[in-house]
Amino acid sequence: MQRLLATMEEEKDARTVCRTPLPTPKFLNNMNGTWSTKRVRPFTRLLLLSTLNHIAEGPFVLPMTHYDRSKEASYFEQCFINRQMIGEGSFGEVYRAECLDDGLNYAVKKSMELFKNGNDRKFKLREVEKYEALPPHPNIVKFIKAWEENGYFYIQTELCERNLTDYLNTRSSVDDQEIRTFLIDLLHAVKHLHDRGYVHLDIKPDNIFLTEEGIVKLGDFGLMFNLNGPNEDRTEGDSKYLANEVLRGEVGQHCDVFSVGVTLLEMCCDLDVPAQGETWQMLRRGTLPYELIASIPSDLCELIQQMLNPNYKERPSVSDLLRSRCLCSYAYIRTLYVSYRDTVRFSPHVLPADATINFQVYKTKLWITVLWFLTVCYLKPLLHRIDRYASLKAIGIGTKGCRKRHKRVRVYNDGSFYKQLSSFFKLRLPEEHNTTASTALGESRTERSMQNGYSSEGKRTPVTDKSDNSGSDE
Repeated sequence: MQRLLATMEEEKDARTVCRTPLPTPKFLNNMNGTWSTKRVRPFTRLLLLSTLNHIAEGPFVLPMTHYDRSKEASYFEQCFINRQMIGEGSFGEVYRAECLDDGLNYAVKKSMELFKNGNDRKFKLREVEKYEALPPHPNIVKFIKAWEENGYFYIQTELCERNLTDYLNTRSSVDDQEIRTFLIDLLHAVKHLHDRGYVHLDIKPDNIFLTEEGIVKLGDFGLMFNLNGPNEDRTEGDSKYLANEVLRGEVGQHCDVFSVGVTLLEMCCDLDVPAQGETWQMLRRGTLPYELIASIPSDLCELIQQMLNPNYKERPSVSDLLRSRCLCSYAYIRTLYVSYRDTVRFSPHVLPADATINFQVYKTKLWITVLWFLTVCYLKPLLHRIDRYASLKAIGIGTKGCRKRHKRVRVYNDGSFYKQLSSFFKLRLPEEHNTTASTALGESRTERSMQNGYSSEGKRTPVTDKSDNSGSDE
């Protein structure tokens, strides 16, 4: 027993004197391998999952000139400078830091607590799996890499200036054009998820981010659920934006549509969304007080009511919302702008090799957009107006059959349709539509017309000089 204790003391002294240097972080590209660990690793282990677009041939070591494995400082402390905490929550802390490898600023999220066990570690690594399962999209926060170090978990993503909550807190009101722009970006991000069988389940202003260019990006995929995958344990999102059917276990794409509707309502009327109570129930019943929606444009109000429909089977899909009358005229141009800004946003050494080709593609699309805009704004209304005039002439209504008198249009017709038509085109209707004018407009109108020089049939009567008539009688 004494010999065993002496051996343990010698090993302890040896570990104290000669510390084994930390190994260089290795990047793995195998998503199917097990990530479970029975104990907390005392050394840095950096896990980078390969993207779906660029798959490496085998395990490789990322060239990091600023990481020294012989130092006790962590990888985050050695490779990132100007670290500034910009957010904090139950998940952990979010830092704004400049990477020494490329000189760009990134957002690094660090877990608050150590891994409790293997299941806790697996749960935290699940967010990385979900990030990597999504192909890149201009309206999705870009995932850079993730690593675990000394029991803490780190996720590095692109940096966005602020989230939608901070933006709304600094604005007393949001312009209608901005609301439509933000909504289009958000719907494109949600559509990117839905097209691949995923549901976000936690869409809210805190998870919606804004870049310097004003582009909206959706992030925080910790609760994202795969509808086509295994039935994993689901965690409910924020109750303020949670659809009622989620509580019944009926999860689908309609849940995200409801959350987007509540977010849109909050943007439009500066509403403090309740987490419970009668107002919470009213929103789930689709009841919106008139005082709340009085200042919202009618088309946006109609869109909100459709998204908050208590019957989730009758809610529109994200594709239907993008094709709606409220957004269809903005969606195409906004998509081109976001794609272009997302391509040229980063410095040239970060862009792929075919970035110039992509720029030419976007430049061509930009010219197509200009031509499309001119066609919609000028040529299409002109053709519609010509076709309208041709239709009017075909039924006997045209500029030649209409009369004007000193820029005052006097219309005698027998129907509301012709009244509206004449007021729109500033036209005088022909005689065949004026035969029953005296009956439709009343005797007083007829008498007033005759006094102004018109007969009861709508014809102009010649005016005779009274002096000439008196002279002839004599």
